[in-house]
Amino acid sequence: MKKQCSLFLTAFLAAVCCHAAIILDGNLNEPEWQNLSIHTGFVKMERDLNKVVDAQTEFKILCQDDKIYFGVKCHEPLMQKLRTMPPGGMWATDGIEIFLAPSGYSTEFYQFLVTYTNFTYSMYYAESGNIRPDPFAPVWSSAIYSGEDFWSAEIEFPLDTFYMTRQHSWNSNWLVNIGRSRCVQRERSSWSQLDKSFLESSAFRKLGGFPMRAPGNDVYISTASSEITGMKGEQPTGNMVVTFSTPIAGKYTLNGNEITAKAGINKVKIPYTFEQSGRNKVQLVLTRQSDKQVFQRYYQVHASFEPLKIELTTPAYRNNFYPGQKADKIAGVVKRNGTGTVTVTLSGSGIDTQKVTLDQALEFSFDVPDFPIGEATLTASMGTYTETAKVKRLAPIERTMAWIENGNIIVNGKPVYRRNPYAEYYRGGTAFKEKYDNDELFITKHIKGAGGWVEPARLIPGIEAREATKDVRPCDEYFKRLDATIEKSKDRDFVYYYISDEPECRGVSPIYLQHIYEYLKEKDPYHIVLCGSRSCGRYLNCADWFDTHPYINPYIDENGKRTYDRPISSIGAYLDEISTLNRPDKVIGFMPTMFCSKYSFDASQYPNFEEMVCHTYVAINHGCRSLFPYAYHDLGDRASLYEGIRYIFESIEYIQDFLMFGQRNMLVANQNCEAVLWQLGKEQMFTVVNMTQQPQQLTVEGLKGTFKEFRGDRTFSSFAFNLQPLEVIIGTTNDAGKDLKSFQTVKAEIEKLDAARAQRGNILFERQLEIEVAASKPVGSCYKMVDGVTDMLAWTDPFSKNKYYEMAFPKFVPAFSKVRIFGHNIDNTQVKIRKRGQWKTLEPKNTVKETYMVEYDFGETLTTVKIRFEFPLSRVELYEIELLK
Repeated sequence: MKKQCSLFLTAFLAAVCCHAAIILDGNLNEPEWQNLSIHTGFVKMERDLNKVVDAQTEFKILCQDDKIYFGVKCHEPLMQKLRTMPPGGMWATDGIEIFLAPSGYSTEFYQFLVTYTNFTYSMYYAESGNIRPDPFAPVWSSAIYSGEDFWSAEIEFPLDTFYMTRQHSWNSNWLVNIGRSRCVQRERSSWSQLDKSFLESSAFRKLGGFPMRAPGNDVYISTASSEITGMKGEQPTGNMVVTFSTPIAGKYTLNGNEITAKAGINKVKIPYTFEQSGRNKVQLVLTRQSDKQVFQRYYQVHASFEPLKIELTTPAYRNNFYPGQKADKIAGVVKRNGTGTVTVTLSGSGIDTQKVTLDQALEFSFDVPDFPIGEATLTASMGTYTETAKVKRLAPIERTMAWIENGNIIVNGKPVYRRNPYAEYYRGGTAFKEKYDNDELFITKHIKGAGGWVEPARLIPGIEAREATKDVRPCDEYFKRLDATIEKSKDRDFVYYYISDEPECRGVSPIYLQHIYEYLKEKDPYHIVLCGSRSCGRYLNCADWFDTHPYINPYIDENGKRTYDRPISSIGAYLDEISTLNRPDKVIGFMPTMFCSKYSFDASQYPNFEEMVCHTYVAINHGCRSLFPYAYHDLGDRASLYEGIRYIFESIEYIQDFLMFGQRNMLVANQNCEAVLWQLGKEQMFTVVNMTQQPQQLTVEGLKGTFKEFRGDRTFSSFAFNLQPLEVIIGTTNDAGKDLKSFQTVKAEIEKLDAARAQRGNILFERQLEIEVAASKPVGSCYKMVDGVTDMLAWTDPFSKNKYYEMAFPKFVPAFSKVRIFGHNIDNTQVKIRKRGQWKTLEPKNTVKETYMVEYDFGETLTTVKIRFEFPLSRVELYEIELLK
């Protein structure tokens, strides 16, 4: 079972307002340290055989309004040996790791390592440690002191160290843990009782009294990139482009340059000279002029100088003309860094050589009425600089062909608004697959599977750690594996390759991935390349198609309020990283949140119907042209997901022409609401979205005429809206979707289905925290086994010789007379209960069987502290276990 956090309100509360200066020397001798509470009692991992800690650790915490200090004392009886140990890597030397969660929840936390040699490392984890969604690099400080039989550390954390935590999640009660590694004696100890890893955030202890960050200081510097225009000696020079969000508009300086920021997301450009070509570690310093408040972090920025660059507008995608496309003109622009006349020459087999000289305007165009299938070459020259580009006209092939045109996915010449659940058929189970295959969910069935995962770590395990985080070309072995994947897919009908999933979470280099992408698109020009990322702008040159996934992750906070890991209003910025660039050769997509993290976080919730529709339409407002909700193996868990996806996908079926071909104009964009107008010929469509959980009033300027409500019965000729929480209103000038069920009708159906799920009479319903599980194939949480859903996979064991599933009840004793088992290959399941230390086999008085259900009626009331199910058949699937009175 998941360990629960305990709350300690400690003596350091009195130090919150302390403003004394701490001299950061590692020696905890300042008076301010002396009267603080000491936290000690470090223990070994639960799985360690020897539980005795040979060297104890203690720490104190000193809080100020804008800083937090940790003072850690590591008792060490082997100091002389420690002083003479040869240097090792950061995980191979004595050190402490501090873990902090300012939200008070285990779903997001920070890790800070300080070694005996004062080597430091930091990392931020989200989704209970499953992802690292930022190249986290805060500005913080530490110092080490070495005593006779101890060593100590002083660590200073400015509050902007925790820049990944948004204000709505900030708390004065934090989860805290410190882990210590003694390489001098191979001992690991922890202040919190952990099982086997320092990253077990659900077991961290809670401390109160941490400072509350001022709401105006909720600033996040998210990205930085370069625009290089020349060289100063060996140093690239030009501009640095920085994206940051701030709640306070006004005058700021960024690395000494004056800028004006709006409240919300800002993208600014400042002049900058980088230290070297390639990767640069840049300290970004943002200072608010009104109060001189400083926000800072480090960011790795790649800088390289390109004197000339050819960018084609025709053809606009990969410099290729695809079968069926008009191929009588080649046009584009030369990007020139410097001054001088540029000559562009077009040559190739079967076409006349043409040349144009460019001086002021750098756009060019060549007529090629007889451009044959094959290849031509564009050459741009300026002085000693030369740049070439290949232009191809491709022959048709018999299998599926896909490319991108005007920001849309084109499959065999037809534009497609892609709609599929992620990981289709994975861990859903036989019953759900049957339901899914025979239902109409308006998915795009011809874009279901990838031609191959070409992610480096999937082709060669361990390659990411060895080389993929570096700005290098992949090794030859990787390209051999890639060639084999392409060859294996050559006779398959598919649309895309998947190059990487969340590369930003593992620090995969964009330069490294770009080498793969350039190789792949040359070897197979007929299929597009997909990347799943929250940092689409950073990986822009690594793929054609980006599905971004800023999951909202609903949960119930400690005050009983439903809240989100990520505000719905922040979602659009992730898509804007591409959709604002006017890149017709890129597709920007979105992964709606379609899962729940109860396996690691008890307060986690599935998105409700309003949330499903609302956060998806925010993505649509920002140019989304592909929906890839995560994930199939949760789709059937709640009616809000299953019917919500049906509602969304069906809606797009009727309005997709507006979304793919209409001119999109954002009319309103603030922290609460958005309004967008689409113009398609003479027809128009608007969307209005309330992104908050409170009612909002919104007047939309720029809307004129009469609109009919899509999937509703209202007519709009006045555009002052009283919006319900999370409400989405769509209006069209035609009758699109007039026969479809309304939002309110679908909502009522979902509520009825969810009520039925909760009223099945199962004694175990949603009591997963009171149940302990053991099984022949290990299982974590059992929440899916007792959630009232009878056709979604909760557990499976395909191959074990003796297959079983046990449930123990340490907190209650169920009294039941019937057992219902939902699953596949569950015939002849044997049910046993624990009595007087022995397993007793139950013999049913009556048995009822259905395709995916077996019910045993034992004819009497039974009680037990443990029940066991044994399965004689292979490939067993369990969906739900019910104990009934």
